[in-house]
Amino acid sequence: MQININDLSKIYPNGKKALNNINLEIGNGMFGLLGPNGAGKSSLMRILVTLMEPSTGTASFNSFDLHRDRKEIRSILGYLPQDFRFFSKLKTWEFLDYAASLAGIRSKQMRKNKVDEWLEKVGLFDVRERDANKLSGGMKRRLGIAQTLIGDPKIIIVDEPTTGLDPEERIRFRNILSEISQQDVSIILSTHIVGDISSVCNNLALLNNGELAFKGTPEALIEKAKGHVWQVSTSGYEYDLIKDKYAVVSTIPTQEGWDVQLIGDGSQLSNAIEIEPNLEHAYVYFMEKASETI
Repeated sequence: MQININDLSKIYPNGKKALNNINLEIGNGMFGLLGPNGAGKSSLMRILVTLMEPSTGTASFNSFDLHRDRKEIRSILGYLPQDFRFFSKLKTWEFLDYAASLAGIRSKQMRKNKVDEWLEKVGLFDVRERDANKLSGGMKRRLGIAQTLIGDPKIIIVDEPTTGLDPEERIRFRNILSEISQQDVSIILSTHIVGDISSVCNNLALLNNGELAFKGTPEALIEKAKGHVWQVSTSGYEYDLIKDKYAVVSTIPTQEGWDVQLIGDGSQLSNAIEIEPNLEHAYVYFMEKASETI
């Protein structure tokens, strides 16, 4: 599966420009869409799943065109929105059975097998008879994940999928997506949580204020942050100065004060040591660069 996004822009009626001339190529496997809240990620997702029209530009999914072939695109699509909802009067298994029916699974026995399989995968088999509206927040999110994947879609788009999930549930979800990504599918994982991207995605794009700030591999993004990440041991007055002048990524208390990891030129600080960046450092570095140009 190949997704091509060409010169895509979205301007809302109030004049807000949510997306500005986005160009991306997304192939098989996991693709991360990273950015802060309000960056334009959800707008791009809603356009790709045919829930909203772009102002300009287009996208294609193999031979299917976003404007011309909306029905065909929907037939191969699995989508988990950020504000996932469902019919509250259905039991957990009934909701998933209904989702399987909408996905085109006509055989009752095949649907039952699929429902049981996915309830097991997302850890909801033991609560299959519980009313869906009485599930916990994390369970509801897992049910949303199951309904997204039960029809074996060729394009999977998930918007902030780990919201409300505890660490164990997040790992379970990432493992499920990693397994599916080995097939002939394209998975777009949209999130502001860097950890969701770093462990599963081979390619990513970074959006900020509707602009494409970066596209490439996580390793390439990290490489660009080298020389800009420092750690310093500090306390008292100097710590307050650091918070005012630098983007602080982490602060760890020590007996003497704090060990602070920061973005910027830390060479002028006492005890500062340049350190190797990780994806979180690189993300903060790019966000800081983008804010300086606004």
